[in-house]
Amino acid sequence: MLPYRMIPAVDKRGFCDLTERGRFGAREATPYAHAAGALQQSGSRAPDNPPRFEKRPLYPILRIHLPVPDRAKRVAPEHRFFPSGHAIRPLPRRRIQDKITGRLSLPARFAAALCFALWTASARGEKVVLKIRAGNPIESTQRVKIHSVLPAGATSNDIISSDGLDVGYDIKSGSYYVHKELDLQPREIRIFNVELRDVWTIPPQTIETIRRRAADMEALLASRPGGDAEAARALREEIEKNAALIESSQSAAALKPGEKMDAHIKAYEANLGTLKRAKEALGRLENMVLAAGLDPGGELIGEVRGLAAVRREVEIPPESCRPLVVRITVRNVSPTEARKVTIRRDLPAEIRLEDILDPGELDARKDPKTGLCYVYREGVDIPPNESVSYDVVVRDKWNINGPRIAAVKESATNLLTVAGAAGRYPSVVETLRRIIAGLEELEAEKGPSELNEQYVDFYRRQAQRLDELERQVLRIEAALKPKPKTAKLGFSGKPPSEKTTWRIIYIILVFLGIFSFLFFLRWYGRGPADKVGRSGGGGGQT
Repeated sequence: MLPYRMIPAVDKRGFCDLTERGRFGAREATPYAHAAGALQQSGSRAPDNPPRFEKRPLYPILRIHLPVPDRAKRVAPEHRFFPSGHAIRPLPRRRIQDKITGRLSLPARFAAALCFALWTASARGEKVVLKIRAGNPIESTQRVKIHSVLPAGATSNDIISSDGLDVGYDIKSGSYYVHKELDLQPREIRIFNVELRDVWTIPPQTIETIRRRAADMEALLASRPGGDAEAARALREEIEKNAALIESSQSAAALKPGEKMDAHIKAYEANLGTLKRAKEALGRLENMVLAAGLDPGGELIGEVRGLAAVRREVEIPPESCRPLVVRITVRNVSPTEARKVTIRRDLPAEIRLEDILDPGELDARKDPKTGLCYVYREGVDIPPNESVSYDVVVRDKWNINGPRIAAVKESATNLLTVAGAAGRYPSVVETLRRIIAGLEELEAEKGPSELNEQYVDFYRRQAQRLDELERQVLRIEAALKPKPKTAKLGFSGKPPSEKTTWRIIYIILVFLGIFSFLFFLRWYGRGPADKVGRSGGGGGQT
């Protein structure tokens, strides 16, 4: 369901504008089904509707273009953006009002409604195909811009084939998109098939690995005399139950050709929670093996509840962060009239107020609702068909993984020394060596030197890989942490059953009752004699 109300409008020059009223008076184009239905139900509209203006949050070299609304002349905008993120440029400026009948002509309706980009998904084995369609509904050649956002969770590494489209990265939303500008002949339609790996399915190999690992841990504990065989069996059964739930859920929500991906992605998100419970049970099994002084063998793939969080915020002196420039460009699309506008642009989520070294001629503030910092200025005069630019100097908050890599590497080296000295966990030693090698690879990587989408994307993904390595170090640290020794009381052996426990409790209660009754009789029988003795003894003394 679209979040806006669609309004077909005809400006005073007779141009069709498929619009929607947004929060700031901006207008968005609509996919074909909604736009065509709105045109058929409405008809022409009074020319007092304010026109839509272009709004492009782009960051080339972190450049941000803000075209100015041309309200006075009702000029058709240069771009149209779909709420789903798809864009076509430009919409045809075609007169659609019939001079005789005063109604919308049928060819004009299609000309306004058929210019769109749309993606649908189909399943082909272990990949997803996004069909992106672009068309030119008019009788002359025009240049079309395709901009389609990939589903959440997909990255550039998951693209098998872009079918000739370029891949971009949106810094603000952290999402990837495919885009391209091309010339379409009259009435030409182009379809692009973008193939992605199905990253919204838990691989069967992962589920099978967890099952085998749980069985191996249970076998190790069962082979140890006096071990926790029953507790290990209960944990393995819990893991098996969660694995079966994941398999049945994925089978029911498997992506079929022509279906939307919403149900498939929702099932994947729910299965991630089930997978987490299975890994936590496996983590308890692995910890039981380590506590018994046994080598679990292989990598520790289980998770531990309450594990310390990764340390994303590292103390870095402000002078150690190099300055970067965010360039904001505002353009007046009107060819004849000057404009006075208010400029506002949100900065990336990593930037805080203290990270804005020089806002230039703009003012810097923080939005209390979104928590994002932004720069703005009111009453900026822009001549016709010209643009103004502002350079905002900020600290580099992306290329800051060096100190974190050094800290995690130091922790892994210390754990390697402890595990190697113990001599009982060769698999843990091998895992720590692999982690240290991965940290050295991260340390040797060289990212882009210029601040742009690729720069931010590179260091964000590097931070995510560093998070995974740090979690493994924290996992091993929690497993090898020495536990305080306590005096062992009682008997070692199999605990009694619930029925036997209640029998023992009843016997103790009966024994206490009999003992209390005998004590009462003894006290009651000796009471009068003691009184007589006391009184007689007292008379003899007097």
